[in-house]
Amino acid sequence: MVFAFTTFDKISDVTSGQKPCLCAYDGYGYYSYLPRIYEKGDLKFDQEWMQRRQDQYCFRAHAYQLEKRNLKADVNIYHMGLSFALLPSYAISDIAARIGGYPTDGFSTPYHVGYQLNALLFIFLGLLYLRKLLHFFASETATIITLILVTLGANTYFIFNYQYDLPHLYLFTINAAALYHLMRFIKEDRARSFWFFAILFGLAVCIRPTQLVFGLIPFLLLLKELGKTRKFVRHMLILGGVVLLCNIPQLLYWKLVGGEWVILNLHTEDIVLGDPNLYDFLFSYRKGWLLYSPLFLILPVGFWIMYKKNRTLFWAIVSFGAIYIYVMSAWECWWYAHSFGQRVMVDIYPILAIPLAFVIDALRTRTGQIGAGTFLALCLTLNLYQSEQIRLGILHSERMTKEHYWLVFGKMDPKDIHHRYLLIDRGDLDWPRQLAKDKDLPFKIISRTVYNRRTKAIPPLNGDMSLGKINLYKTFETDETLLEVPLVFTTADSAQSTVLRMECVSRYNCYSWNSMELSLGRRQGIEIYDTLRFNLPDVRHEADSMQIYIQNIGSAAVELKEFKINATSLIRK
Repeated sequence: MVFAFTTFDKISDVTSGQKPCLCAYDGYGYYSYLPRIYEKGDLKFDQEWMQRRQDQYCFRAHAYQLEKRNLKADVNIYHMGLSFALLPSYAISDIAARIGGYPTDGFSTPYHVGYQLNALLFIFLGLLYLRKLLHFFASETATIITLILVTLGANTYFIFNYQYDLPHLYLFTINAAALYHLMRFIKEDRARSFWFFAILFGLAVCIRPTQLVFGLIPFLLLLKELGKTRKFVRHMLILGGVVLLCNIPQLLYWKLVGGEWVILNLHTEDIVLGDPNLYDFLFSYRKGWLLYSPLFLILPVGFWIMYKKNRTLFWAIVSFGAIYIYVMSAWECWWYAHSFGQRVMVDIYPILAIPLAFVIDALRTRTGQIGAGTFLALCLTLNLYQSEQIRLGILHSERMTKEHYWLVFGKMDPKDIHHRYLLIDRGDLDWPRQLAKDKDLPFKIISRTVYNRRTKAIPPLNGDMSLGKINLYKTFETDETLLEVPLVFTTADSAQSTVLRMECVSRYNCYSWNSMELSLGRRQGIEIYDTLRFNLPDVRHEADSMQIYIQNIGSAAVELKEFKINATSLIRK
């Protein structure tokens, strides 16, 4: 009922024209397959088509979802699996739009309403299947309490209400239904249940390939149930075949459009298993999972009870959970952009709900019930309160710090909140001047020159010239740093392009870059004074560096006479 009320409020905003944007950013990447194939009959995306929808419905939302790199054509970097879950509601909405005379572009009012109702349907199905799943392990009372805690006492509540355009809501439901059918197969040996499980697992992998880790659970449970038999091997082969079959559309898209059968990753981030961010992922004020959803601090108790009652299930869920958290923390953007807490954990809450239910079901003494009940009630209250804080902009969805967390703790009026303690806004080049106005700021702002090239640089025609390479961790006190790069240069040909590029790179990829044109459109034959200004990105690894070079695309004669880098850093310690 809670989510039904909020959904109908959102539908009211849609029909009144207050919120025309159906989805943007990551959500648009997952969704865009449907309007593209309905309108054009193909999946050959182009930037102009992608941006047009955002300009019309989502003010100032940049369409960044396409990448080409070394591929045959632009490819959507987001997987198409979520569009399968959205297809039925999209088809119905398309019919409604045609009957009602609305634009059939995938974004007009009927599509938006259908999108909202589809999200509500998946919330209902997710809770329904989670209830059926928990009945295998706990009483009705423990099941109901666990459902309330998982949906209202964790960041599930925020995701379901405000980030339903992302895959986490849908993976919550798919994983709940998949695990239910797996458990039903184990208990009743019904072939139909196994096929349902396999199809749902294949869909989950098509939405996010990292869901492959979930395969550890059926492997361990079926190995225990069936032993090292032909039946076990047959079921594992069927599972692998169904997963492959569900992902054939994605493979065909990559091959036909991009020219490759498998395109592992086109993001500027990678999963780096050798350098995870486990502590930050779990406990940091920026996005710590257990800080913002402390409900799950009781999981060790649940695992202990599970170990005594069902060791196979214990090892399956503990192994899966540990590997999943490790892999998710190894993503270079470990804070997962804008969200409340760790949004990727919502995907596996149906699995983690099982040890929670074990805890609730095991509470027998009055003292234990009062103690656990008090803690869980506080967790639920804190979650609902902080969800409202983040909705109001009091808590920030990406730039949180310890200082800001405690500054706003227990406060609900945005007018009483300042944001000086947040991590810097990396899109704001004026933050040093603004923070310097605050005489009570508990941090230091320091400026110094970190690089100074005194010799002239004349890049070769139609070639590149390196100006140097600096280690980011050793050079800068912090990545909360504004760089100012004053330049003096001349060009002899303002009709050709020569570009200064400054790229932040790891051993895995280039994840941030800034550049300045030195020739094209510049006045030729005179000394030109200009300054390139930008903020450092979040630095990912200790060995990351900034490579600086001039890229002479044509045959312009360019001379760089002065070049240095001045850094202004915010020091929090």
